[in-house]
Amino acid sequence: MTGNYNITYKTGILTVTAPATPMLTVAAPTFDAVYAGYAQPAAKALAIKNAGNSDATISGVALSGTNATSFTLNKTSGTIITAGATDSTTYTVQPKAGLAAGTYTATITVTYNNNATATADVSFTVYGATGDLSSGKLVATVTLPTNANALLIAASYNSAGKQVGIKVIEIVSGKTTYETGLTKTSGYTYKLMLVNKTTFAPLCAAWEKKA
Repeated sequence: MTGNYNITYKTGILTVTAPATPMLTVAAPTFDAVYAGYAQPAAKALAIKNAGNSDATISGVALSGTNATSFTLNKTSGTIITAGATDSTTYTVQPKAGLAAGTYTATITVTYNNNATATADVSFTVYGATGDLSSGKLVATVTLPTNANALLIAASYNSAGKQVGIKVIEIVSGKTTYETGLTKTSGYTYKLMLVNKTTFAPLCAAWEKKA
């Protein structure tokens, strides 16, 4: 064992006392998946527990990772968690509004005494479709729950707003990338829509981009 342990010996009894050390753990909240065009979810609290035997002074709370900018924290420093206590009200995390379809993940890092850290990952999924025209063709990426009963409708419109192309594609469970068969033309606008396969009701907001 290492650390500044206090060792005493008295009347034949050896006593070893552990050093005063805070030990934080952090648990991130979960967010339900939503469809593109969603209303921003409410912020939810982090649960930060001090399992150590002395107080922990938090000096920073930060987001990192590829999707760090897709979330916001309400507070980034300045609280003390006493030994054995759990703080589940002070710090909250919230996904941003208006995110495109996809799954977003970030790491929350809590820094405390002597630059010790505790981390947890937070994630948020937006169902829907996004398009890519960089190959000269419209390629769709679809994020949906397993076995979604859906169709993908891809359409193109000329500069006058007239529809000049349309493709209807059945969504296959587990497949995320679809060639739409639409070719990129400068000045055209392209849309991707997901609809219920049975009722044809829209599932979410459409993706749209002008070439």
